[in-house]
Amino acid sequence: MFSLLQLDDITFLKTILSTYPEIQYTVLGNKTTASAEQNKTSPNSLAYQVFETDNLADTIEFDRAAVGLLCLKYVLSNDYEAFTACQAPQIKLTHQSFEALKNFTKQVIQTPEDLEIAIYSIMCNDLGKTHTLINVYQYLKNHTDADHDTIFVTLLKEKPELFSGFQRLIKKQKSIILEGLNTTFNLGQFAQGENTPADLPKIQSISKKARDLYILHAFYDVAGAAGHIRNNGSLVMNEPVYYGYDLAIKSLMTEPFSDSYNRYITIRGELVGFDAKTAQGFALSRLASLARCFSKNDGEILTEAWHNLPNNVQNILQKELNATGLNNTSAILIYYAPAFIDNTKKYYLNKLSTDVNPIEKRKALYQAYKSAFTSLAQIYMATRIAVKKQQLTNVITVDINDIAKQALHNAEVFHQNLIDVNVNMDKAFGTAFLKEPTQINIKQFVQNKSVQDILPKGKSAFIGIGGGSDCIQAGQLAFLHPQQASCIISIRADKTQSQGKHSQQVGIKREIINHGGEISSDVYKVLPETTGTGRFLENLVAETDIPVYLILDKQDGLLVQKIQSAIQHAGGADNIISVDTGGDSLYLSHTNNLNSAKATPDQDYTSLKAISELQGYQNKTSVILATGVDTPSYAQSILSKASAVCIPFSEQENKQIVQNYQYWGMDGSSESAFGKTPFALQEALKGHTGLCVLPLPTNVVLDNDNPWTPFVVITDSMKYIVSMSLDKHLKVITNQTEQSLLQNPLNIQNIHSR
Repeated sequence: MFSLLQLDDITFLKTILSTYPEIQYTVLGNKTTASAEQNKTSPNSLAYQVFETDNLADTIEFDRAAVGLLCLKYVLSNDYEAFTACQAPQIKLTHQSFEALKNFTKQVIQTPEDLEIAIYSIMCNDLGKTHTLINVYQYLKNHTDADHDTIFVTLLKEKPELFSGFQRLIKKQKSIILEGLNTTFNLGQFAQGENTPADLPKIQSISKKARDLYILHAFYDVAGAAGHIRNNGSLVMNEPVYYGYDLAIKSLMTEPFSDSYNRYITIRGELVGFDAKTAQGFALSRLASLARCFSKNDGEILTEAWHNLPNNVQNILQKELNATGLNNTSAILIYYAPAFIDNTKKYYLNKLSTDVNPIEKRKALYQAYKSAFTSLAQIYMATRIAVKKQQLTNVITVDINDIAKQALHNAEVFHQNLIDVNVNMDKAFGTAFLKEPTQINIKQFVQNKSVQDILPKGKSAFIGIGGGSDCIQAGQLAFLHPQQASCIISIRADKTQSQGKHSQQVGIKREIINHGGEISSDVYKVLPETTGTGRFLENLVAETDIPVYLILDKQDGLLVQKIQSAIQHAGGADNIISVDTGGDSLYLSHTNNLNSAKATPDQDYTSLKAISELQGYQNKTSVILATGVDTPSYAQSILSKASAVCIPFSEQENKQIVQNYQYWGMDGSSESAFGKTPFALQEALKGHTGLCVLPLPTNVVLDNDNPWTPFVVITDSMKYIVSMSLDKHLKVITNQTEQSLLQNPLNIQNIHSR
């Protein structure tokens, strides 16, 4: 084996190819990763010289692995010049560091068998990215998605016939390779603060020989990571990068092993000026690692970006970046987070001129960090919501490869455009993707009318059909024209579905305290001093002469009678106006593709159906405020079929609505009076569009059992009031033929080309 090191580079690689034929999978097509976003083939590719053909589908992964192997060859042959040939002088690996790397490598590779293990591991490390093996894995596992390391080790065990080179190894070599692969440990993720403490116990519990060889192969895999760009040495493993990896390896190999993670993050934090002993300092130290920062100047820019993030973004990042995944807890690993941050930096820096001054460069980095950190918090929240019913422990991995690639082309799309982030999870592995929020062509529905015009003549009962925020919006409409308001009614499920200040208030029976009387079974008169279980908002609208009622729906078939008794107690009404906020009342009834984390229309549907059965009223109108916060993708069609109209609020009405929110503390100033749709409506009325971080209470956002995402994409439709016939509304959403309207969320492709 050691005689291979005397061969010229191409003969060296050809010999390895002939010995391990499975390497050929890498030129048949691969999953492109964010860190390798280049053309699939390059005229200077090593693959063309090794395979002696220009008929190759994809050379990226072969070239990356090949350069990693050549770097190993250069180190063992003491060829410093070859290893550093493509490195910029100012960051070139020093002779001292190269000597240290050579000593470490020779300590690990002591026998021909060790060298063969290292060569096979480096050359075949990324076979799990090849389409050939991905397809086999997905067929074997019924289209289950997985990380490329998992794909590789699974197929080595279950489809050994695919790896003839592996089969020629002796039993001990196979055992050592599998021992390392079974840890699913990624040195690059550790060195960049990407993984979590829960990722370490396996790598630290295997034999020293297997651990050392696995870490060694991972190091040279990183050394060759830019082999598809430059193949004359290691473009990646320069002095600052080597310094970080050297620290990581030493931390992993230092007792006590259980302190390895904290030990490494602490050192990385100190390099840029952070104290990892505090929760915030630890989060910032991990961000510095993720952002590949090593200097105090980098730390200053990171600090400035951090302190200018909304509070909820800081709170999310601080919690998630301190999560360990140990002791029956869970931690989220955002796969390709370093590439995402790096590509975001590249995007903003590439917008600058070549002779840019340091101040402008600093501003660009500040903007890049602020944007990237906000997006990471958004991905953390989307992941937590996606898995909240699974009660997972250990590590939850979400792949953001596609999003990271998008950042290189147009990082501004994440905040300046109307783009949301969704996560699809399969157990503990998921994929994040960009999604257009529901777009409603308001021009199709806008009429030259006022709110007064769409309110029917006579007295009206304003009914919040889903309780909570719906009741608040019903009150807002009633207060705009109080002379036409008979009463305000809130319909709620008899068990809590969201939360107040304490998460244990989810899913328990509602208790109503200090009410003005139970006028009939489950129908309460609400007073300003009334309180109740969970997030109770009804008392906020009870400070006027308009009577307010709360109905608890037990799904016992008596909701029609309960609504009627409340209206009669108020002195009757000529009309009924049902009020929804956010637009989840536009979901087709009994839909199967509902994201319950974003919308819960069951109560809305039940309330609409009960109201439709009420007799003796002149008009029944369905009204929606802040349409678009949680509407289905087919909302445009539902509104069209229901003959809906959209009316803008007047300037005076805008002012009054905002003042009411301020008076109630629903402008973010109260921890007990909050709601996503009221916050979103206020942003829309201010003329804002795009991603917004709502001022939801911290305990609600970070709740372990029922987290609320503070991220909402504000669209133009949210500032209009939508009105339609209640009967038409109900008919459309219950019509079975409308099921064809259902469609999967739209993944954004090539947004930068728009």
